[in-house]
Amino acid sequence: MICTQEKHVFMDPTFSMLTKFNAITEGNHIRQKMSDLPLSIQVMKRIMNSREFEKLNGSDLLHLISTEFHAGMREKLETVNMQLATADRCEPENEELEFTLATLKSINEKFLEHVGKEERFLFPLISIARKKESVESEKKNVAEFIVELKKEHNWLKNQLQLIRKATNDYQCQINSSPSHKLAYAQLHDLEQDFNRAFFVEEEYLFPRLLRIHHK
Repeated sequence: MICTQEKHVFMDPTFSMLTKFNAITEGNHIRQKMSDLPLSIQVMKRIMNSREFEKLNGSDLLHLISTEFHAGMREKLETVNMQLATADRCEPENEELEFTLATLKSINEKFLEHVGKEERFLFPLISIARKKESVESEKKNVAEFIVELKKEHNWLKNQLQLIRKATNDYQCQINSSPSHKLAYAQLHDLEQDFNRAFFVEEEYLFPRLLRIHHK
């Protein structure tokens, strides 16, 4: 039986993502292979070409972060929220879904606030440095601001880990609704996106900002 609210899912091209979802069946559950679980910093450094990021000038690095990471993550958050809301309507009184939906809503709100801070206040600091302009208050506060942003990174990652724990590594019952399965697959991808984006900011963007504003 297909839930009425889910009929649109089969018409949506994103549903085909399920066929690409690298998963294994375990009892009555479906979950990602262990190799798909979050990458450590050491593994991330090997996978992401450090020299390529180091070659990027400040403007190109900001363009990459804002257009590839931030924009993509905003879109994926919206998509996952839609799939979870559909699953919640199809599977009422599912406490795990309710928790995941509520937690993801908090993540979405915090992420949008966080990105707004970066794009309005942090990113322009590179432009100021490139133009050799200087504002004493900005020089003084940039390190403090970066510490605050790192704390927000940790909060967002911790919230995603709570979802991972609550869903037992994004496992679904085999008879779960298609939107439920798709949402969990997308949540796995979203967590990887957060890890990659925050890695690039903390390893490449933030150190560059600290260097240029403390010369």
